[in-house]
Amino acid sequence: MIKADFGSGLWDNAPIGIPYTVVCGSQTKYTITFRSNGYDGNYGDESDAGPYAIPLNTAIEGNASGDSHVIAVDKENKILYELTTHH
Repeated sequence: MIKADFGSGLWDNAPIGIPYTVVCGSQTKYTITFRSNGYDGNYGDESDAGPYAIPLNTAIEGNASGDSHVIAVDKENKILYELTTHH
């Protein structure tokens, strides 16, 4: 079953859908430290090598609770960066 979440309304007081940030090619790139938590492993070895052009103030899906995503699109270099956080 496929469910489309196009960002209409709220769920647990957070907007539905996954926000994204558009950045330019000069966006500062940051090194990401991958860590495991109580139920997931460290997936750094399965991830693309950084650094990542994700602004420090980028939007986080679902107010950063549970399985949340961070997405940044570098429009000049045509690169999409996605991180998943688990809290």
